[in-house]
Amino acid sequence: MHSNPNLNRLIIVQWNCFKLTSVRIELLKNFLSEKKPDIVLLNDTKFSKENANFWLRFEKYNTVHRSRELRPNNGGGICILIKECINFSHVSAFEYLKLESINIEIECGGKKKILISNYFNPPNMELSSEYFPKIGEYSKDYINPTFNQFRKEPGKNYSEILDLLIGSPSLANCIQEFKVLEDNLTSDQYPIWATFDLRMNKCDYINQIIPRFKYDLADWNLFRVKLNCKPNELTKNNVEELSLFVVTSIINAAESSIPKRLIFSGLVSYLTL
Repeated sequence: MHSNPNLNRLIIVQWNCFKLTSVRIELLKNFLSEKKPDIVLLNDTKFSKENANFWLRFEKYNTVHRSRELRPNNGGGICILIKECINFSHVSAFEYLKLESINIEIECGGKKKILISNYFNPPNMELSSEYFPKIGEYSKDYINPTFNQFRKEPGKNYSEILDLLIGSPSLANCIQEFKVLEDNLTSDQYPIWATFDLRMNKCDYINQIIPRFKYDLADWNLFRVKLNCKPNELTKNNVEELSLFVVTSIINAAESSIPKRLIFSGLVSYLTL
């Protein structure tokens, strides 16, 4: 295995494949051959160790797979594909948390290393409150391209899915491109593509004054009143405008009902998109 000392650009793709069928495996092979991403993170492969060892063989990529311990063919299963030209090592520092996660560290040339994590959160389970702080303690340069939280509300007939890109402050301004691809490769979820320009990593220790909400002093009754607003008919029929309406309403309600304090600090502890 040879490390790439000039890894100035890093392309990461995350895809919840909702079971890697033979058709999706062939589509994934074509995708890798055509797009050539550096790192690919797969969720919900529904593969046992035996199936993973047999099927997850892709030209010019190394494979790290983790199967769910119980009934692996029915759910779970996570995988990281790494280009052969990228040197990496497996990180076992978080194994004690017993999560469905894979963590690797890649070499970007010189002494610089980046922690890449793939974390799949099973249905009806709360996100780990320890995992992300531990990642930040382990490495100042880390990327967790996505995790999936499936939440089913009691007494309601719907579920919610939350996808986030979480990265360290030191890589915040390295994001050159972030998009959802148009081809879902026959899955029910579309791949997420993120490009990082590692030459832009200049903001590791920029100090600044940051206003933070004081949630313990929030007037939540006022927050509910301010948030009790409805979009017009035109906004309802436009996904982008409706999304902007929801975000803006929450921010305005928070500004009106939650006091702030100013702190002198580095960049925010994580970046979400």
